[in-house]
Amino acid sequence: MTNIGKILPLISATFFWGIQPIALKMLLLQYSTSTIILFRSAAMLLFYFALIKVKNMNLWPALSKKEWSILILMGLTGTTICSISQYEGLRYAPVFHCVLFSAAVPAITAFLARIFLKDQLSLLQWGGILLSFFGVIFMLTKGNIGNIWYESLNIGDLLFFINEVSWSVYIIASRYVLKNLPPLQVTALASFTGIGTFIPYILSIGNLSWTVPNMTSVLSYIFVVIFGGVLAMLAWNKGIELIGVKGAVFNNVTPFTGLIFGNLILGEVISSSDIIGLAAVICGIYILIWQK
Repeated sequence: MTNIGKILPLISATFFWGIQPIALKMLLLQYSTSTIILFRSAAMLLFYFALIKVKNMNLWPALSKKEWSILILMGLTGTTICSISQYEGLRYAPVFHCVLFSAAVPAITAFLARIFLKDQLSLLQWGGILLSFFGVIFMLTKGNIGNIWYESLNIGDLLFFINEVSWSVYIIASRYVLKNLPPLQVTALASFTGIGTFIPYILSIGNLSWTVPNMTSVLSYIFVVIFGGVLAMLAWNKGIELIGVKGAVFNNVTPFTGLIFGNLILGEVISSSDIIGLAAVICGIYILIWQK
């Protein structure tokens, strides 16, 4: 498989995730966080099981206790903690901070991979991570990086940080089970355990609500389930299977996808700082992925 073929799944996933916040904002106008997470996760799980059935794969493969424990960890981090911390974080902090913290994922993942997977990166590859991080910050601050120090932090920022650490743990954990199982089974089983770990939150917090959806909510729900959910998660796990945890650097592509569609859908202007930031991210990804 060519290098482009290996990174295409990760590009596809971040492409969908860049658009997803627009759809989520529409849903949050009508439904609670718990409601969206529960119904989104349940629908995604049904899609995964249907795909497994179509492909004549084993729905419940024989797994060791260690593999099940890892899948439970993936469900806890990738579904429960990630979703709750991101959604609730947006109640206290602006979207700017959410995207800002996402730029730390590659570095967090590389650090955890060094500890748990014994992966080693060269100084040049660490430079690629920093260059990609710089590109995101440059874009978000419109070229005035010094302004970042004037942003006040609050509980929302703590939740965003928890979200990014949780996602990094999901990436690291997936490497263990992707060695023996295809991405579809891994994603489906992790989603299944994710619902299981989310139920205690619902029982303790509640806050489930249901009203007749309008057309905007229906279209938004279809997008976050199929494109931002099923297809993005399958593509992401496939990409991690192909190139390893270095694929975490593609999280830094998501803000630019949101930027492009913010321009197309919301009429937001793309500035020169956005172009410079995008160039830095692309260079950083190239250094990290293809540096031998």
